[in-house]
Amino acid sequence: MAEISPRRFALKTGETCVVRSAAVGDARVTLANFREILASPFLVTAPEDLDLTEEQERAWIAEHRQKPGWLALVPEVEGRVVGLLSFENGARRRVAHRGSFGMSVLA
Repeated sequence: MAEISPRRFALKTGETCVVRSAAVGDARVTLANFREILASPFLVTAPEDLDLTEEQERAWIAEHRQKPGWLALVPEVEGRVVGLLSFENGARRRVAHRGSFGMSVLA
């Protein structure tokens, strides 16, 4: 199971950031954050292109919690989830040492 223990960091602003494994219960807020991030005119994907449901987001987070070599993390600033980081290693033994990395953070 790909999980990390929560880690606490002090930001330059004086605020506290905790980075922890994403939980299935984070699905609603991670999806809302992603839609807000996609509203940027500088991204190729538009908010209306995102057709994920909350249930699909829950399943995606659950899968990242269960598969070895997969990881989903969320940063919380003062208790508010402000982003998402994911990693998925290669599916075959010969490419398990490499993978895909994604990251999104609110402005």
